[in-house]
Amino acid sequence: MDYEKSKKTEAGLLGKTIVGDDAAFHSLFSLYNKKLTIFAQKMLGEREEARDLVQEVWMRIIELRRVPSSSLIEHVGAYLFRITRNLCLDKIRSAKEHLPIDDLPECDHPQSSKSEQTALEEIVIAALENLPAEDRELLVMHSYLGYAYEEIAEMQSKSPEAIWTRASRARAKLREFVRSVARKEGIDIVTKQKNS
Repeated sequence: MDYEKSKKTEAGLLGKTIVGDDAAFHSLFSLYNKKLTIFAQKMLGEREEARDLVQEVWMRIIELRRVPSSSLIEHVGAYLFRITRNLCLDKIRSAKEHLPIDDLPECDHPQSSKSEQTALEEIVIAALENLPAEDRELLVMHSYLGYAYEEIAEMQSKSPEAIWTRASRARAKLREFVRSVARKEGIDIVTKQKNS
């Protein structure tokens, strides 16, 4: 299915969802739940927190049934990612206002059940988490979710050139952070160099 046809189909699904069609909601959920969860997890760094946040996104979609809008949302993906992004940013801001975990007794620290990661994977994840939210969002949408820069540009109402430039700068920041930390930790990394 081409991109424009997909947008129309998704807009139709959202329209049907708003008027109470549960099958349309289920289809929309199937199309986007995994993508939104991955996006939120990469923005927040926690799987369970991301799942909870995405549930809030879907609750907001269901809430649209109470006050159906007469305006059609043409780009459903952009709409869903915008809601998710805003909720993530709210959560990040809110977390900064709370007590740091280091100030809590060790018995109150959350327990993590993450699978073992290589040292380089840990560095890349840390680097991604240290990027500004806009850069992290862009790289996650492109690298983890597979959106083309043109699609991201349309979702964010920006030019493809602006998105490409921002992505290039974000990748450079990420690469520099990874190299710097790897050097300090004595980890040998191999980077691919493009032939000119």
